Amino acid sequence: MITLILFNVFGLYFLGVGVALFLNPQRFRNVYGKMLTDDSLLVLSGIIALLFGAFVVAIHNIWFLGWPLLITLLGWWSVIKGVLLLSSPKVASFFSFFVDRELKFYRTIGLISALVGILFLWLGLV
Repeated sequence: MITLILFNVFGLYFLGVGVALFLNPQRFRNVYGKMLTDDSLLVLSGIIALLFGAFVVAIHNIWFLGWPLLITLLGWWSVIKGVLLLSSPKVASFFSFFVDRELKFYRTIGLISALVGILFLWLGLV
């Protein structure tokens, strides 16, 4: 049951972010550029990622092959990302490749994200 709920949560998240990226790519490019130079935003992002990931891992740490494994991997990815952003600001430079990309790149990522969101929403119904 919790797997279905989390598929719906992640599905709405990926769909929402995907649509926003597709419709407003310049805004996201600007935000990524500012984020890399603002230590406060990096710390806040790290705290949010760690908290969200810890919540997902605490309620859904399922390690068997199948669709539910995606939820567990996303949770652990968020925990690792949060810890790295909090402990080493230089890790954020890994994301600097987003800043110099053309708007077409953001639209493509947005489309992929929206499709993943639709897939997750469908998996949440099954």
